[in-house]
Amino acid sequence: MFNTLKGFILKVGRWEFILFTRYNLSYIRNLSSHSIEVFLIIFILILSMSCTNSEFKTVEDYFNYLNVTDFINQTIEKDELEVTISYRPIDYIILKALRNKPLERNSIDSLIEKYSNYSYFVLSISDRNKEFLDQNLEGYETFSKRLNLLAFNFNDVIKISTDKKMEIEIQSFQLLRTFGISNRTEVIFCISNLDKIDTKYIEVNLKNLDERLDGQSIKFSLNKLITIKKYSKIYDSI
Repeated sequence: MFNTLKGFILKVGRWEFILFTRYNLSYIRNLSSHSIEVFLIIFILILSMSCTNSEFKTVEDYFNYLNVTDFINQTIEKDELEVTISYRPIDYIILKALRNKPLERNSIDSLIEKYSNYSYFVLSISDRNKEFLDQNLEGYETFSKRLNLLAFNFNDVIKISTDKKMEIEIQSFQLLRTFGISNRTEVIFCISNLDKIDTKYIEVNLKNLDERLDGQSIKFSLNKLITIKKYSKIYDSI
């Protein structure tokens, strides 16, 4: 019976729906009223999900969504030391690079080409609710050691591996300047694009930075990361 049905596809956002034409009315009439109601309810729910999941009114709304989603941000707390590692999708990187500039096709194409080969993360760390790089916490010697590790030897701070314990190389990293107005020290780093890595999760192991962190690790599930919503206005402009 299904091979004889005729219809057309209605595309709404990233969802596609098959709508019956007038040639299918005989099939629809044969459905019970309950079946038709169920079909309509499912259709409306999917349409609603498409509208709410793909759109954010402002860039700030999108950033807030990323900041409050648990599986995007993983935190370890140990003896007043708090470490958070956050995944940052390419939409976030593009919006940060644009810095409130208009979403123009040429600019976005250039940024996608520049950043799409990598996956980005941010390590954020505070000690006793102050910047980890605060000279007043442990004295200049400790401050100098921490600065050297985060700014120049970040590969000695974290090791990233797959579910098969294969090491993933850090491609680049940068200590972010806070100018003394934050209670957290942050480093952004990137690895090869997760789409190119054969693993169910990646594990980030911390070491050398502080003895309270030695042996601590954080895992990110790739099955969850691929469900992150997009800031669709980026793609609407393309």
